[in-house]
Amino acid sequence: MSKTYYSVRVDNVCFTKHHQGQWSRFQILAWINSELNTYLYKIEDLGTGAIYCCLMEKLFPGIIDMPKVKCQANQEYEFLANFRLVQNAFDQVQVVVQIPMAELVKRRLSDNLEFGCWFRRLYERNYKKLVRHGYDPVAARGNQYIGLGPYRSPTKSEVQAMRSHRRSVRVFRNRDMVPLQDQLGSKIGEGDQLGVEGSAK
Repeated sequence: MSKTYYSVRVDNVCFTKHHQGQWSRFQILAWINSELNTYLYKIEDLGTGAIYCCLMEKLFPGIIDMPKVKCQANQEYEFLANFRLVQNAFDQVQVVVQIPMAELVKRRLSDNLEFGCWFRRLYERNYKKLVRHGYDPVAARGNQYIGLGPYRSPTKSEVQAMRSHRRSVRVFRNRDMVPLQDQLGSKIGEGDQLGVEGSAK
Protein backbone atom coordinates (compact mmCIF):
# COMPACT_ATOMS: atom_id res chain seq x y z
CA MET A 1 0.00 0.00 0.00
CA SER A 2 1.34 3.42 -0.91
CA LYS A 3 2.33 5.88 1.76
CA THR A 4 0.74 9.29 2.22
CA TYR A 5 2.83 12.44 1.99
CA TYR A 6 0.39 15.02 3.29
CA SER A 7 3.24 16.87 5.04
CA VAL A 8 5.24 17.25 1.80
CA ARG A 9 4.43 19.99 -0.66
CA VAL A 10 6.21 20.27 -3.98
CA ASP A 11 7.53 23.47 -5.48
CA ASN A 12 5.14 23.97 -8.37
CA VAL A 13 6.45 25.21 -11.71
CA CYS A 14 4.99 26.55 -14.92
CA PHE A 15 6.18 26.03 -18.44
CA THR A 16 6.13 27.78 -21.80
CA LYS A 17 7.47 26.56 -25.13
CA HIS A 18 9.44 29.78 -25.51
CA HIS A 19 11.28 29.41 -22.21
CA GLN A 20 14.92 28.33 -22.26
CA GLY A 21 13.96 25.18 -20.37
CA GLN A 22 12.41 23.70 -23.52
CA TRP A 23 13.84 20.34 -24.51
CA SER A 24 13.63 18.34 -27.70
CA ARG A 25 11.93 14.96 -27.75
CA PHE A 26 15.32 13.29 -27.95
CA GLN A 27 16.52 15.13 -24.85
CA ILE A 28 13.38 14.16 -22.93
CA LEU A 29 13.76 10.51 -23.95
CA ALA A 30 17.44 10.47 -23.00
CA TRP A 31 16.60 11.98 -19.60
CA ILE A 32 13.85 9.43 -18.93
CA ASN A 33 16.03 6.51 -19.96
CA SER A 34 18.79 7.74 -17.68
CA GLU A 35 16.50 8.29 -14.69
CA LEU A 36 14.68 4.97 -14.97
CA ASN A 37 17.29 2.78 -16.64
CA THR A 38 14.93 1.96 -19.46
CA TYR A 39 14.90 2.10 -23.26
CA LEU A 40 11.97 4.28 -24.29
CA TYR A 41 12.41 5.54 -27.86
CA LYS A 42 9.06 7.19 -28.74
CA ILE A 43 7.74 10.28 -26.98
CA GLU A 44 4.22 9.12 -27.84
CA ASP A 45 4.64 6.21 -25.41
CA LEU A 46 4.58 8.68 -22.53
CA GLY A 47 0.84 8.54 -23.18
CA THR A 48 0.62 5.17 -21.42
CA GLY A 49 1.21 6.97 -18.10
CA ALA A 50 3.60 4.30 -16.83
CA ILE A 51 6.70 6.51 -17.11
CA TYR A 52 5.13 9.18 -14.91
CA CYS A 53 4.18 6.55 -12.33
CA CYS A 54 7.79 5.40 -12.15
CA LEU A 55 9.20 8.93 -12.00
CA MET A 56 6.82 9.96 -9.21
CA GLU A 57 7.73 6.79 -7.33
CA LYS A 58 11.41 7.67 -7.65
CA LEU A 59 10.77 11.19 -6.43
CA PHE A 60 8.51 10.06 -3.55
CA PRO A 61 9.20 6.37 -2.84
CA GLY A 62 6.01 4.67 -1.71
CA ILE A 63 3.60 7.25 -3.13
CA ILE A 64 2.61 5.02 -6.08
CA ASP A 65 1.17 1.55 -5.59
CA MET A 66 3.60 0.04 -8.07
CA PRO A 67 1.89 -3.38 -8.43
CA LYS A 68 -1.05 -1.48 -9.96
CA VAL A 69 1.10 0.20 -12.61
CA LYS A 70 0.62 -1.30 -16.06
CA CYS A 71 4.15 -0.93 -17.44
CA GLN A 72 3.25 -2.62 -20.74
CA ALA A 73 -0.22 -1.18 -21.26
CA ASN A 74 -1.72 -1.16 -24.75
CA GLN A 75 -5.33 -0.13 -24.16
CA GLU A 76 -6.66 3.36 -23.48
CA TYR A 77 -8.41 2.35 -20.27
CA GLU A 78 -5.07 1.01 -19.00
CA PHE A 79 -3.39 4.32 -19.83
CA LEU A 80 -6.11 6.14 -17.89
CA ALA A 81 -5.65 3.84 -14.89
CA ASN A 82 -1.93 4.71 -14.84
CA PHE A 83 -2.60 8.43 -15.09
CA ARG A 84 -5.08 8.23 -12.24
CA LEU A 85 -2.33 6.81 -10.05
CA VAL A 86 -0.17 9.78 -11.02
CA GLN A 87 -2.97 12.27 -10.39
CA ASN A 88 -3.55 10.78 -6.95
CA ALA A 89 0.16 11.24 -6.22
CA PHE A 90 -0.05 14.83 -7.50
CA ASP A 91 -2.93 15.53 -5.16
CA GLN A 92 -1.06 14.13 -2.16
CA VAL A 93 1.93 16.44 -2.64
CA GLN A 94 -0.19 19.37 -3.84
CA VAL A 95 0.81 19.63 -7.48
CA VAL A 96 -1.70 22.19 -8.71
CA VAL A 97 -1.97 20.96 -12.32
CA GLN A 98 -4.66 18.51 -13.38
CA ILE A 99 -3.28 15.98 -15.86
CA PRO A 100 -4.86 16.37 -19.33
CA MET A 101 -5.55 12.65 -19.52
CA ALA A 102 -7.98 12.70 -22.41
CA GLU A 103 -5.35 14.31 -24.65
CA LEU A 104 -2.30 12.37 -23.47
CA VAL A 105 -3.82 8.90 -23.88
CA LYS A 106 -4.31 9.64 -27.60
CA ARG A 107 -0.49 9.42 -27.80
CA ARG A 108 0.01 12.46 -30.00
CA LEU A 109 3.60 13.67 -30.11
CA SER A 110 2.92 17.37 -29.46
CA ASP A 111 0.70 16.82 -26.41
CA ASN A 112 3.06 14.32 -24.82
CA LEU A 113 6.18 16.35 -25.52
CA GLU A 114 4.65 19.46 -23.98
CA PHE A 115 3.54 17.62 -20.84
CA GLY A 116 6.83 15.72 -20.65
CA CYS A 117 8.81 18.97 -20.70
CA TRP A 118 6.63 20.46 -17.96
CA PHE A 119 6.99 17.31 -15.86
CA ARG A 120 10.77 17.37 -16.22
CA ARG A 121 10.89 20.90 -14.82
CA LEU A 122 8.65 19.85 -11.92
CA TYR A 123 10.80 16.80 -11.26
CA GLU A 124 14.13 18.59 -11.40
CA ARG A 125 12.90 21.47 -9.23
CA ASN A 126 11.99 19.03 -6.47
CA TYR A 127 14.49 16.20 -6.91
CA LYS A 128 17.44 18.06 -5.43
CA LYS A 129 15.76 18.60 -2.10
CA LEU A 130 13.98 15.23 -1.99
CA VAL A 131 16.68 13.02 -3.50
CA ARG A 132 16.59 9.43 -2.26
CA HIS A 133 19.87 7.51 -2.21
CA GLY A 134 20.10 3.85 -3.22
CA TYR A 135 16.84 3.81 -5.21
CA ASP A 136 16.63 1.06 -7.83
CA PRO A 137 14.02 2.02 -10.47
CA VAL A 138 14.18 -1.37 -12.19
CA ALA A 139 13.53 -3.33 -9.01
CA ALA A 140 10.76 -0.88 -8.05
CA ARG A 141 8.81 -1.79 -11.19
CA GLY A 142 9.38 -5.51 -10.77
CA ASN A 143 12.10 -5.71 -13.44
CA GLN A 144 9.57 -4.91 -16.16
CA TYR A 145 10.37 -2.92 -19.27
CA ILE A 146 8.26 0.20 -19.82
CA GLY A 147 6.54 0.85 -23.11
CA LEU A 148 3.57 0.11 -25.28
CA GLY A 149 2.69 -3.54 -24.76
CA PRO A 150 1.99 -6.01 -27.57
CA TYR A 151 -1.56 -6.16 -28.87
CA ARG A 152 -3.79 -8.78 -27.34
CA SER A 153 -7.53 -9.33 -27.34
CA PRO A 154 -9.06 -7.96 -24.12
CA THR A 155 -10.83 -10.30 -21.73
CA LYS A 156 -14.51 -9.90 -20.88
CA SER A 157 -13.70 -8.12 -17.61
CA GLU A 158 -11.29 -5.81 -19.43
CA VAL A 159 -13.96 -4.91 -21.98
CA GLN A 160 -16.29 -3.95 -19.12
CA ALA A 161 -13.54 -1.87 -17.53
CA MET A 162 -12.85 -0.20 -20.87
CA ARG A 163 -16.49 0.85 -21.23
CA SER A 164 -16.51 2.22 -17.69
CA HIS A 165 -13.33 4.22 -18.28
CA ARG A 166 -14.61 5.61 -21.57
CA ARG A 167 -17.69 6.98 -19.84
CA SER A 168 -15.51 8.68 -17.26
CA VAL A 169 -13.32 10.25 -19.97
CA ARG A 170 -16.17 12.65 -20.72
CA VAL A 171 -15.71 14.10 -17.24
CA PHE A 172 -11.94 14.39 -17.65
CA ARG A 173 -12.31 15.93 -21.10
CA ASN A 174 -14.40 18.82 -19.78
CA ARG A 175 -11.94 19.41 -16.95
CA ASP A 176 -8.93 19.18 -19.23
CA MET A 177 -10.21 22.02 -21.40
CA VAL A 178 -8.98 24.43 -18.70
CA PRO A 179 -5.52 25.74 -19.69
CA LEU A 180 -2.67 24.84 -17.37
CA GLN A 181 -2.09 28.54 -16.75
CA ASP A 182 -5.61 28.88 -15.30
CA GLN A 183 -5.07 25.81 -13.12
CA LEU A 184 -1.82 27.21 -11.75
CA GLY A 185 -3.16 30.71 -11.13
CA SER A 186 -1.60 32.49 -8.21
CA LYS A 187 -0.28 29.29 -6.63
CA ILE A 188 3.00 29.53 -8.54
CA GLY A 189 5.85 31.48 -7.02
CA GLU A 190 6.52 34.94 -8.42
CA GLY A 191 9.78 33.75 -9.98
CA ASP A 192 7.91 31.31 -12.20
CA GLN A 193 5.26 33.63 -13.60
CA LEU A 194 6.17 32.88 -17.20
CA GLY A 195 2.83 31.60 -18.43
CA VAL A 196 1.81 28.11 -19.45
CA GLU A 197 0.83 26.96 -22.88
CA GLY A 198 -1.51 24.11 -22.05
CA SER A 199 -4.80 24.95 -23.69
CA ALA A 200 -6.71 22.21 -25.46
CA LYS A 201 -5.84 21.55 -29.00
